[in-house]
Amino acid sequence: MNPCQWFRLILGVAVVVLVSATLASSSFPASTVVRVLVVKATWGPQPQSDVTDLTQPTAKFYANASFGTVQLSFTETPWLNAYSDASICADIPQVLDQGQAAAASYQPTTFDHVIYVTPCKLVDVGSDAFHRGTVGLPASPQLFEHELGHTFGISHAGSYDCDPKCSLNVYGNLLDVMGGGIGDFGALQKAEAGWPVNVRYVPTHGTYRLAALEAPSTLPQALVIHRGAVDLWIDHREAIGNDASLKTSLWKRVTNGVLVHEAPANAPEIPFNTRRPDFLLGNGGPKGFWLMRGKTFTVPHVVRITVSKHVGTVVTVRLNPLT
Repeated sequence: MNPCQWFRLILGVAVVVLVSATLASSSFPASTVVRVLVVKATWGPQPQSDVTDLTQPTAKFYANASFGTVQLSFTETPWLNAYSDASICADIPQVLDQGQAAAASYQPTTFDHVIYVTPCKLVDVGSDAFHRGTVGLPASPQLFEHELGHTFGISHAGSYDCDPKCSLNVYGNLLDVMGGGIGDFGALQKAEAGWPVNVRYVPTHGTYRLAALEAPSTLPQALVIHRGAVDLWIDHREAIGNDASLKTSLWKRVTNGVLVHEAPANAPEIPFNTRRPDFLLGNGGPKGFWLMRGKTFTVPHVVRITVSKHVGTVVTVRLNPLT
């Protein structure tokens, strides 16, 4: 790993050793029905009669991602004449406000979340502030899941790319639906949504068993190393659940190791409007951003991370401090 790939890692590298702590309980809460109103709002065009091709996969995706604790219940309006013309597409706040006014008879404010579907292009946004989002057509289930994710308070999944210059890419995680991928939410994203992912804060020394993030587990599903203003999140993906496509994916080798992310300290506790993406760390080259079994990843002056075993859906991770 060359210096430009980890220069952000050496900023504020004072390591704070924490007593191991768990963010989520190992007992899972009962399923909660989350009511989502889908408002089809237009100035005339009606690209498709309904959007069940978006809502049905999304309901399954969220049930899997939340370990069955979130069951989405969608109510879809007919096409409503909400806008005067296509110029509305340049004013997203008005897309939301005029769409809400047109759907007044459906009482949008009584729903947990509202998504406005329009014939606009490039109006895809979501916010936790009022649990509202917009999606333009045509859209994929992954785009719908992504924008709805923002209404749950979930941030982007990025990467730190060096090819050859280094830059931060807020959509750079090609495995995560909150990045540029189609796969499950990462462990941090699930924690941001308040779902029962098992997250453990650990010191920079020790050996830990780490379970896959796609299914509930009493084992940790993320190891978090606190180091001043930032945290390192380590999680593990398997070709199961929302990541079943990894079996035949270009990224299938990721299941034999872990991903290392950098995020702001205590990220799940940060209000949504000030949250920043986490960033995958790695060599940025053809070997990808994942750390394979038997290999070591070094965060300069902080920790050496080694994946020593992969048995079933569990990997064993060894941490060694660096000073």
